[in-house]
Amino acid sequence: MYQVGRNFVSTEGERLGRKGKRIFVNALETHEDLGTLAKLTKWILHNPQTNNVILYFPRHFRVFPNAVSPLACMIDYLRHLGVKVTIHNDVPELAETNFDAPLVPSEESIASASIPSGVVWKYSSPAEVASLLDVVLDYLSRKLVCEGGVLLALEWCIGEMLDNVFQHAHVQSGYFMFQLQQERRRLSFCVADQGIGVLNSFSGSRYRPISAVDAITLAIQRGVTSNAECQGNGLWGASEIITQNRGQMTISSGGGAVFYNRQTGHIKNFDTVYVLDRDNPGAIVDVQLDASRSIDLLAAFHGDFEPVNLRMESLEDAQGFLVAPIKKISVGTGTRAAGRDMRCYIQNLIQDSGRPVLVDFAGVGIVSSSYADECFGKLYRDLPTDLLGERLRFSNVSPTVKLIVTNAVGMRHKG
Repeated sequence: MYQVGRNFVSTEGERLGRKGKRIFVNALETHEDLGTLAKLTKWILHNPQTNNVILYFPRHFRVFPNAVSPLACMIDYLRHLGVKVTIHNDVPELAETNFDAPLVPSEESIASASIPSGVVWKYSSPAEVASLLDVVLDYLSRKLVCEGGVLLALEWCIGEMLDNVFQHAHVQSGYFMFQLQQERRRLSFCVADQGIGVLNSFSGSRYRPISAVDAITLAIQRGVTSNAECQGNGLWGASEIITQNRGQMTISSGGGAVFYNRQTGHIKNFDTVYVLDRDNPGAIVDVQLDASRSIDLLAAFHGDFEPVNLRMESLEDAQGFLVAPIKKISVGTGTRAAGRDMRCYIQNLIQDSGRPVLVDFAGVGIVSSSYADECFGKLYRDLPTDLLGERLRFSNVSPTVKLIVTNAVGMRHKG
């Protein structure tokens, strides 16, 4: 239930404040803020007569995946325990994330979520992981121009982090959110769960970490796993990708947190992060990558293995072309917005593989001049002509469409 919060107490200067069973969340941006929220919530619930927590979010609250995904996870967990959680929210951007009722990957929810970024997804099965991964990669391929290897690296990282919930957390559901910064060509995503946590997951294994931070740093090492059926390369592989890409990663679990910033070379450890439930402290993995920096996965994994790009293989025809059917992929052929998305899709195919790309116009009777300019005119503007001559092909182009596209490309070259 959302209400417009009008009865705020003065919490000026505080990131989070409490009065009675009300918590005023002015800022929720770091693992320390999440720890404070857990501490205030637990304080309220110490009273056996209290079974209700009220969260207030003021207008200036800023939305980030590394806070909103864990927030959704915590709210769901409290409600699972029978706690009534009431939301007073003055932030439209926060309401749009569905943090109070996360989306479950399905044909209906995916179709209704026209923009899958900036919303919280709750997944509870490998099939839902596969559906979620498909919709995320499809969206990124249209909206984020990525240098070579970035999309495959993202597919691998996100898939590993989503699956870790099932393999190590001993819990049925995970929570995921991603967000684009298109101008900076950066992507951030966060996976959260309320499972047993990294430290507890090593119980019964041959490893004996003595603290939450020790457990996290151990889990990042190559070949280390709490589950004998796993290879132990998930977090290690993510850290190697982040190293090559100069990205960032924060892992928080069980009262400890490790922050790794490859851009600055800083690694920070925190061992006093408050958790809601010591037996089920959960885990939060927050990753940020730069799409403008190429990623060589074979080099990142030291030549030992290279993930198969199943998405690319699914597009390949009998002649070895990666087929991009305009009618199927493009949302119409009449607007610049549709042309921009299609250009991004084609450019990512070219930059993420060494194979030729075949743009198929089958079933397309007409394209607007603005669509042709935004897609093909700017494609020839942005990429080397010799690269496009070698790697780009067209099929099933009507004479009218060919004339419009040729004119658009010619005008860009003339300009």
